Amino acid sequence: MKNELMDALIRYLDCPCRIFEPMYDDIQIMNAYREAQDRGKKEGFIPVMTIADDVLWESLIMGAGENYDAFRFNADHIAAYRRKMLSQTRGGTVLSAGVSIRSRLPYLRSYFPYDLQSL
Repeated sequence: MKNELMDALIRYLDCPCRIFEPMYDDIQIMNAYREAQDRGKKEGFIPVMTIADDVLWESLIMGAGENYDAFRFNADHIAAYRRKMLSQTRGGTVLSAGVSIRSRLPYLRSYFPYDLQSL
């Protein structure tokens, strides 16, 4: 089931993904993330790390108004939903809200030690 879930998430996200197997030392993951941050600054994207789990999958599917049916979904519907959401808000507004929350909750600084405003 885990492979089915991961395959479905990759299809749903419809963007380049890199998969890391479980490991004791996170140096490889952190190095890959830093490289993606540097590339993102040049190419205009923010890298995201996530764990493939049922809760994430269910949230994505239900948020997009899809019926939860194993790991099947309508890719065209998801793409239209994504375009609609992006047209209704400005990425800067969402990022600013995140920066605002981070500044009010100091414990989040340890999770996000970099300066979000410089991204």
